Amino acid sequence: MAIDDSRTEEYNQTFAGVTTGAGAYAANVTLGRAIYNNDTTAITVISSNVTVDSPSVSSFNTVSRILEVGGLDASQTRTIAVTYNIDSTILPDGVSAFLTLLRWFYIFIIVGMAGGAIYAFFD
Repeated sequence: MAIDDSRTEEYNQTFAGVTTGAGAYAANVTLGRAIYNNDTTAITVISSNVTVDSPSVSSFNTVSRILEVGGLDASQTRTIAVTYNIDSTILPDGVSAFLTLLRWFYIFIIVGMAGGAIYAFFD
C-alpha cells in the first residue's frame, strides 16, 4: 500500500556465522531494529549464501526481535541477509499521524455524502 511505503524505509542486515546443527533446519537471528507494525510481512527478503538453503520466516518474537529462519540445510554455517521495513526515521510524527488518518479519507467522504444526502432530502 502506498501509505505504508511512505511511512517505512528498507533496512538491511547481514548475519555471518549462522550455524545449524545435525537435524536442525532452522536458526535464530536477532534483528537490530523493530520491523514495521511487528508484522512479518514487512520482511521482504531473506537470503543465504548456502545454495541448498531456501530461507523463510518461521516465527518472530516482537519483544526480543528474534527471527527464526526456517528452510535451512542441516549442519551448515552460512551468512544470512535480511531486508525488512522499519518505521521511517526521517518522517515527522505529525506527518505519520496524517498519513494514518488518510487511510480513512474515503470512509469520511462516504459518510459525509450520506449525511449530506439525508440533510438535503429533509431540507
